[in-house]
Amino acid sequence: MYNIRYNKSKKIILGIFSIGIIFTCLSGYSFPHRNKTKVLFIGLDGATWNIMSPLVVEGKLPNIKRLINKGSFGNLESFHPFISEVIWTSIATGKSPDKHNIKDRLAKDPETQELVPVTSNLRNAKAIWNILSEYKKKAGIISYMCTWPPENINGIMVSDRIDPANYSAKGYAFPPIETLCNKQEFENFSHIENSIFSRIKKDGPRYFYYGAEEKDNFVVNFSKHLLQKQDFDFFCLYIRGIDILSHSFWKYTISENSALPENDAERYKYIIKDYYIWCDKVIGEILNLADKDTVVIIASDHGFSARNNANDFLIQMDRFLSSSGLSETQKNSKVFSVVSEESDFWWLNTRYLKIKGDLSSEEFEEVKKESKIILEDIKIKETSQQIFKATDDTKTGFFISVNMRAIKENLKNHILIRDKEYDIFDFLSPFPYNGTHEKTGIILISGKNICKNTLIKAAAIYDIAPTILYFMDLPIGKDMNGKILIEAIENSYLRAHPVKYIDSYEENKIEPPEKPIRSPKDEEKIKQLMRSLGYIN
Repeated sequence: MYNIRYNKSKKIILGIFSIGIIFTCLSGYSFPHRNKTKVLFIGLDGATWNIMSPLVVEGKLPNIKRLINKGSFGNLESFHPFISEVIWTSIATGKSPDKHNIKDRLAKDPETQELVPVTSNLRNAKAIWNILSEYKKKAGIISYMCTWPPENINGIMVSDRIDPANYSAKGYAFPPIETLCNKQEFENFSHIENSIFSRIKKDGPRYFYYGAEEKDNFVVNFSKHLLQKQDFDFFCLYIRGIDILSHSFWKYTISENSALPENDAERYKYIIKDYYIWCDKVIGEILNLADKDTVVIIASDHGFSARNNANDFLIQMDRFLSSSGLSETQKNSKVFSVVSEESDFWWLNTRYLKIKGDLSSEEFEEVKKESKIILEDIKIKETSQQIFKATDDTKTGFFISVNMRAIKENLKNHILIRDKEYDIFDFLSPFPYNGTHEKTGIILISGKNICKNTLIKAAAIYDIAPTILYFMDLPIGKDMNGKILIEAIENSYLRAHPVKYIDSYEENKIEPPEKPIRSPKDEEKIKQLMRSLGYIN
């Protein structure tokens, strides 16, 4: 219902949520000269009205319903590719990827040519918390994407890489964690009541981020702890579990799929919905800590839909290497192997191959050259199309690109490897995720001076940062891609607070380094999480 069709949905939606359409845009309201407005921003990764709307109607999201009745809401248009790290950075900056420089989940280390998770130093634009800090406004940022290493801001930043099980770890928060809570408090933040993830069978999804529920509880409880103890002009927290569950369990929630095992259908049909209900509960707890001058903004970076499984599969690079004789062979009686590091995106059609073995530098170069020749000689039998092409070299191996188009167009044909014939399907495996990102997320703005029960008709990812700046009584950067969501704001407030502009907040910007900050112990955990979501192969 809320995946909004504007030609008729406004009437339907406003009728559901009660009491009639009253625009309480009070003329003549007297505003104090000093801006008292605060903003609470809650990010719900992957949230969609497709799930939320029926739950609101059924009365199962009472806090969301209360915010709707007192606020404005609608679709939030995202952009492709739907990469969360990129989109959340655009939300925080109000700028497109070409301006803020976070363009993918992984960035190449120019020294090693490895692809590693993006880090905050690569962002080439000020985020909302940087701007607020410059104007002496206090910000609290908890687990927002791409906030490691944490930045020195006027307030508190707990980075997205914080480990709920490691109180003594250094460098994951500003100021240090020990100044924000004691060890017992820290350990209690992860406490889970009535675990939703506990329903997942031990032999459930092969790839799944089981730690997401614990992390979300940690984020929520840490946020409540800070809000009880300190006063913030802007507070932001990020909840990920909806996205995690939707990748693996979407088919149980949306479709009447008779092909599903009966026991699994019964076990999982409410698992995503119940996580929305949990989110509503904790949103209510957080709202209880907000004062009357707080504007609440809830948004998602994208929505969700069912994945079309036609031609949807993963390349099994290890099988290609084994069939090519490269998984273990010899050079001058020395054993070596070429292995796929799986440190790339499945949709970028790129693989990184690492050469392992006790080889001299001369032998290494020979092996690399010979391996490239073998792989580039792999072809589709019927069309002679090449499958692989070597690209960049590194100190430990090389990258190859995969001709996915050729594979998809020839699924019934065969592959030739060293004159031996194979079925193409021998090298493919089904994509293990049934839910996928789609362009329409959610936006909900509620609180003082917000129009009540009002549909926002044209909101985009880039509009959130300018809208926050407006409520903070700060000018909007003309170089931002977004606009203020004025249709959500009462006319009287807009008249009393004219929009102000600045050419840019980036005038004294220092260009960021091209090299991501390395932390190997974190990198492998993050890559494993990406694999669990199907983001890398």
